[in-house]
Amino acid sequence: MLFYKGKAHKLSQVKFHIPGDEKDFLAPWTFSSDDGRFEMDFSPVMDRASCTDVKLIKSDQHQVFGLFTGKAVLDDGTVIEVRDFPGFAEKVENKW
Repeated sequence: MLFYKGKAHKLSQVKFHIPGDEKDFLAPWTFSSDDGRFEMDFSPVMDRASCTDVKLIKSDQHQVFGLFTGKAVLDDGTVIEVRDFPGFAEKVENKW
């Protein structure tokens, strides 16, 4: 979901391309949607990581803050381009 000027725009599936078999969280990422409406480069600045693993219960979290550069296409076809837009992405694995 993308929110722009108070309106929600539904995106299709967005894939997180995290380098190093999804383990190099501070290397540049890319994002792409299967319909081509969301294409972003992401330059990480900080990885807020936390991991608890007691075998039966596990929580491995990476909340990565950084800058987005790319384009998004709204529901009406308007193309929004951003450059060095601050934001975050997360990769979380929970086992209960």
